[in-house]
Amino acid sequence: MAIASCLEVVFTTLPRSPLSPSEQLLWAIDRVLEDDYSLLDSAGEILSEPGYTQAHWREVTDTLETRLRTLANRASTTFPTDVGAKNF
Repeated sequence: MAIASCLEVVFTTLPRSPLSPSEQLLWAIDRVLEDDYSLLDSAGEILSEPGYTQAHWREVTDTLETRLRTLANRASTTFPTDVGAKNF
C-alpha cells in the first residue's frame, strides 16, 4: 500500500527525533494503537531496534501501567458496580 510505505519514513527517522528513547517508543506504540487500517504494521521493526535498552523499555512499561491504572480508576468511578445486585 502506497500510504503505508510513506509512513515507514516516519518510523525510520524516529530514532533521530528530539524525543527521548522511551518517548520515541511510546509515540510509536500510541500510533500503532491508533492505526485502524493496519498502515503501520512495519512499525514493529523500529520497536525491536537494539538502540532501545531495557531501561528505556522499563520507562515505557511504567508509563503504560500508569495509563492503565488511570483508565481503570476512571472506569470504576463512572460505572456503578453494584447496580445489578440492587435491582435483583
